Amino acid sequence: MKNNFGPNLKALRNRDGLDQSDLGEELKISRNAIGLYEKGTTQPKIEGLIYLAEKFNVTLDELILDRDDLIAREPEMKYGGKMSSLEETIKKKNVEIDRLQKKVIELQDKLNEILEVALENKKK
Repeated sequence: MKNNFGPNLKALRNRDGLDQSDLGEELKISRNAIGLYEKGTTQPKIEGLIYLAEKFNVTLDELILDRDDLIAREPEMKYGGKMSSLEETIKKKNVEIDRLQKKVIELQDKLNEILEVALENKKK
């Protein structure tokens, strides 16, 4: 697995419209330190990583790992609960779709019965 912290940090910082100085000030470190993080020269301690993940509203995996690694691991890990929650929602929606499809079939059958009766009455 590839450590992609530097590029991920830069992308998240840019996404939120922050420059290195802004982020450094918030973390109480220099702009240069942020630059070193983004180049991959150094990394913060785990507390700093946790803070950054919370700040940017991402998981630690999303902050650190390469996107391809995340995609590859997603099915096995259930991606920090996000996938299992999404899968559960999809299952519920599929159950609802099945129920509605059965209802449509029932209504079509009733409509056909009504049309048959109407045609028989018209013939009389």
